[in-house]
Amino acid sequence: DELSASFCELSALRYLELHHNQLRRLPAQLGHLASLTHLHLAHNRLSALPDSIGQLAQLCSLQLQHNELEYLPPSLCSCTSLLALGARELHDNRLQGISQETLAGGRDALFPYLADIARGAECFSLLPLLLLGSRAAGKSSLIHALAGEATVYEDQWYAAGAGSASTDS
Repeated sequence: DELSASFCELSALRYLELHHNQLRRLPAQLGHLASLTHLHLAHNRLSALPDSIGQLAQLCSLQLQHNELEYLPPSLCSCTSLLALGARELHDNRLQGISQETLAGGRDALFPYLADIARGAECFSLLPLLLLGSRAAGKSSLIHALAGEATVYEDQWYAAGAGSASTDS
């Protein structure tokens, strides 16, 4: 049901395979396993991961599929040695607020999402967005800017219907 906190004193431990154990909780001291490179927790009943998981700097493999995880701790984005973390490793959980696109994008999409959460950003990935406007009003530019693909400067605006960029003077 729960892994003993004293287990986390094994600081030289590299591989930890705890799949199919009906675990519900992990000790807060999990981050003390500084040498851990592989942590396999699939097929348990985990509903949360401790924030200290972000201290596992050497972790390169994390298997979390088939659990009851609702959220991922933002500290997880500190595990920069992880080779993969996405839809496959997180399959069959109850994750809230993480879009399928983010999961499909794997580690490269998930880590920036978690970093945004750590900075206090709120998740609105489930809100629909409908942009209406005349031709050349800047709808596509706005979408690219919202997706982080372009830079929008405060002194630029698009004149509705004019179709050209203007600068406030």
